[in-house]
Amino acid sequence: MLFCLRNSKPCPLLDVTDSGFPTATIRQVGAGTVIHIPTDLFTAYWRTGDPPILGWVRELVDRLQPEPLLRTDARSFVEISLRTKADTLLVHVINGSSGRDLSQVDADDVWVDDIPSIGPITFDIRCAAPPDEVRWQPGDVPAETSWHDGILQVILPHLNIHTCLTIRPWAKRT
Repeated sequence: MLFCLRNSKPCPLLDVTDSGFPTATIRQVGAGTVIHIPTDLFTAYWRTGDPPILGWVRELVDRLQPEPLLRTDARSFVEISLRTKADTLLVHVINGSSGRDLSQVDADDVWVDDIPSIGPITFDIRCAAPPDEVRWQPGDVPAETSWHDGILQVILPHLNIHTCLTIRPWAKRT
């Protein structure tokens, strides 16, 4: 069980048998939060690509930023990049799936011949006000959206290789 230094109470970040040692410690420092992980976690993930490690890091990030600008149910191989240009938010979405597990290939054949379409993918984006236009590029296709309590929800029905969501006008919710 993970113990937080801040309040010495168990935190439900990782369900493991209690070893008497924390897997990570979380502490408030001024207006911020610090998480200390007493191991070389990222080298272990880089070496093994173990999905539970990535899942646990996601739980830690959720603790650091409980109200993110963007939340999605996209798989880990989907790359998302946010940019602003004037009053427009650009959300680039890239499909990094090879369609097969390259780590399981027992040969020098690591080429990717096809990138399978994936989806649907849901995006929850914090906005100061409902935007006038939400479109997928290229093609200038209107996006399927809904609005609730400062969150714009957008559903991408399928992702081939790359698309860009344009939200106009957009301002960050304070």
